[in-house]
Order: sequence, then structure tokens, then C-alpha cells
Amino acid sequence: MTEQRANIKFCVKLGKTDDETCQLIQRVYGTEALSKKQIKKWFNRFRDGRESIEDDSRSGPPSNNSENVRKVTEFLRTDCRVTIRLIEQFTGISKSTVNRILNNELCMKSVSNRYVSSLLSHNQKDVRVEHCKDMLRTTGKNPLFLSNIVTGGEMWCYLRGPSTNSNAADADHYLRLMEHLVEEIGRKRPEYGDQGSWSLLHDEASAHGATMVREFFAKKGIVVLNHPPQSPDLAPADFWLLPKLKLAIIDPQHSEIEEIQQVTVKFLEQRRVQEFLDCFHRLEGRLRRCIDVNGDYLNN
Repeated sequence: MTEQRANIKFCVKLGKTDDETCQLIQRVYGTEALSKKQIKKWFNRFRDGRESIEDDSRSGPPSNNSENVRKVTEFLRTDCRVTIRLIEQFTGISKSTVNRILNNELCMKSVSNRYVSSLLSHNQKDVRVEHCKDMLRTTGKNPLFLSNIVTGGEMWCYLRGPSTNSNAADADHYLRLMEHLVEEIGRKRPEYGDQGSWSLLHDEASAHGATMVREFFAKKGIVVLNHPPQSPDLAPADFWLLPKLKLAIIDPQHSEIEEIQQVTVKFLEQRRVQEFLDCFHRLEGRLRRCIDVNGDYLNN
């Protein structure tokens, strides 16, 4: 962080404007860059004659901010689809402090019900645009392309009682899930029996790219669509299905796994086929909008 402040100070001495400085810092540091608000704050300080790039010393008892940042960071590492209320409940940190840490310290924001870096690098934006163009080109050649996509996602539900150090779905679990998925598709959708008749769209979770999982896809001839990193706004499960499911689960904490399963099954059974078709129609619109805004995040 002090390195970025030094570069902001250098830009001031070069006579750059605050907007030019923001662009340069974000171009160099990408997702690690300070927020635009922070860059302009330090820009103004250096323009007004400040020399030090260190934080101002504070009076009073030592701050436990670093510990709070660590707790929030670790919690988000296990589940990036949480609410500020849940972070407060499980870490004991107040909502206002959690909100400040997310915005100012971690430079994150909620996109399609998932916390991601608030800044996309130029390269990340280019990758998102190219993904959207590729998807639309394929749709132009095959109007049924989007209708033949199989996709999904994961959402955490927290059980009442002692917390456990559970991780997101690992490669072994995800492989078993994919094996079951292929069996069910063969049983319920025999028209998808031919290799290449459907495509799989999933996000960049580490388990999804594991060697054993990729080998299974290759063996079964499953076409896997490359989903750009940090892009929940382009994933149907993130921008449509999971937010609705979260609303259906009025209390995000449940005492039994069976209770969560019952709520989820009931929710899915109540969804009409047309809702899923409309979702992929919305996906096509989002692909076009992402190109229009040069790869930036889409507003919910």
C-alpha cells in the first residue's frame, strides 16, 4: 500500500491530474490497486504539501483493525456469497466495520450476490469482452447453443451450532457430482446422448479445473465453456438462480441438512421451464451489455 502511495506522490510531482493518476495506478496494480476514493484522497494530501506516505499515528488504545481485516478476509475465502449480517454474526465485527473493511481495505463490492474485487484490470475486462463475443458468435451460428447449456453454482447455508472448518467443494466431491450429473442427463434427456450435444458452463473454482475433473470431461466428450474469472454477473446461477433461492430460504441458518434440502427441492420444483428459458435469454442480453461497457461489471 505504501508503494502505491509513493507512486501517487510521484504522479502529483509530475503534474498529473487525479483522474490520470487513478488510471495509471489501476493499470499498474489491477485488482490490487487502491480504490478510486483512496487514490484521490492521497492525491489531494500530496498536492496540499504532505510528504509522508505512512499512515498518521493515532492516539488512544491500539487498533485491532488488522485482526478484523484478517477475520473478514478468511471468512470470504471460504464463502464469497455471504451477507454483511452473516459476517457480523460469525466474526463478532459490527456491520459498519465490516462494510468499511470490504469497501476501503479489501476494495470489494457485491456483484450478483457475490463479493468480488471492486476493480477489474484492463486484461480482465478484455477477457470478459472476448468471452462475450465468443459466446455471441457461437449463438449466431447455432441458435440453440444457449438452450443446450448446462450450468450450476454453489451457495453456502450455515447450520446452527459449533462452526466447522469446511471448505468449498473439493475436486473429489465435484467429480462425483459431475458423474451423477452425466448419468441423470443421459436418463432424463436422451437427446443429449451424443458427444457435443450440450455444453457445461461453470465458474473458475479450483475444483472445477482439477486434473481429474478435466480428464473426466475429456473422456465423456463434454464441451466446457471457459468462464472468465471474477464474473458472477455473467453466470446464470449467480445473477438469477441463487439470489432467488437465498430469498426462499428466509432464515439462512438451519438446524438440519435435511431442512436445507427440503427447502431447496421445493424451490426448484416450483420453478417453471419458462423461467429457465428467460434466464438464458437474459444471459444473451448481458453478454451484449458487457461488450457495450467494455468489460466492466454489470449493474444488478
